[in-house]
Order: sequence, then structure tokens, then C-alpha cells
Amino acid sequence: MIRILIADRDAALIIGFRSIISFQSYCLCIDEAWTSGDLLASLQNGRYDLLVVEPACFGGTGEGLIAEIRQIQSDIKILVFTSMDELTFGARVIQAGAQGFLMKTCSCLELERAVACVGTGRPFISAELAEQLATKGGHRWPGPLHGELTEREFQVFAMIVCGKKITEIGNILNLSAKTVSTHKTRILAKLHFKSSSDIIQYAISQGLLTECETLYLAYLDWRAA
Repeated sequence: MIRILIADRDAALIIGFRSIISFQSYCLCIDEAWTSGDLLASLQNGRYDLLVVEPACFGGTGEGLIAEIRQIQSDIKILVFTSMDELTFGARVIQAGAQGFLMKTCSCLELERAVACVGTGRPFISAELAEQLATKGGHRWPGPLHGELTEREFQVFAMIVCGKKITEIGNILNLSAKTVSTHKTRILAKLHFKSSSDIIQYAISQGLLTECETLYLAYLDWRAA
């Protein structure tokens, strides 16, 4: 039997998850974490076999969050269930310690399979992501340019897309303006751009506006908790 904690800010998604998973024979119980405070408190006060989490709702792309989770419950299985693009972020969270990655565009059957697999200790990733992981140490995977950004760089990228200035970003991330400027310089270099306007236009062309706004708002919630 599997004890599950689902962490997401989308009430409708959590209700839907419950309706799909609650009556499966492998499921013992499902608890919910709506905020960063809920998530940390639940992990500190209870033992779970499986965490199903949307990293974008908790202020990052997953790597840092997984490290924090591992400090509290080192043996918990983690399924990243997300709107983030698999071929941009999937390899990164798997390498950070998640056992599975599933996009929210999946079918109900795929969700059931992913929960059952990861909850019982088996990995769950797509064939495309498996191929990317297999080639990670060799030739560069021809994914989108923003996949080259570190988690911190992508946080800064998201806030630039949301119209935040260097000083504002520094205040939000608790960084000096100089450090934020350094991150911005690296972002521009990796994306081969010259200005913030280029970054914003790129985000629009890649359909990243909603993802950036979600990440920005969630980061505020994560640090305020």
C-alpha cells in the first residue's frame, strides 16, 4: 500500500487526482499540501511513500526543491507532475533525484501507471526523456535554448519576463543587484540575446508566459511561508 502526498496549488487538479487515484488498490491514503508551509509540515510530521509535486508551484524548476525534500525525508519517492516541458526540465529533475516525470497533459491511465510505478520504487519516464538521459553525457541534446539555464538563472529569467527590474528581482530572491546582473548577463549569453526585450520576446515565442508568471508568484509564496 502507498501513502501519497500531493503538492500543488491547483485545487481542481488535486480534486481530479483524488478522484482518479483514491480507489486504486495500491493507495492507502492521499494527503494534500497547498502551500510551501503545508508541504514542509507534512513531510516533517508524517511518513509518505510518494510525493507527487508541481515544482513550478513552489518557486523553482525542481532541483532545489528536491534537495530540500531529501533533507526531511531522504527515502521518499518523488513523481514530478507538472506543466513544465519534459525535454527542457525532465532530465534535470531526474538527475536531481526524482524517480518519475509526467506532464499534466497526460491521460488518466498514464497518471495511474506513473503513481503505481514510482510509488512502488520503479522509475517512470517517457521514451523521449530516457533517450535524452542516455545521451546527456555525450552530444548536446537539441532542446530549447532556455533548457541550458540553471534553476537560479531560470528564476531570474521568469522575473524578467514578468517585467521585474534588477533591484526588484534582488529583493525577491534575496540577492544583491550585482549578483542578479551577473545572472542576467549569463542568461543573455546562453540565449544569444542582447536585452531584456529579447528575453521577453523569446518567452512569448516559446509559450512560456504562464509558466514564468506561475514560477514568480509561487516563489513569493514559497519564501513567505
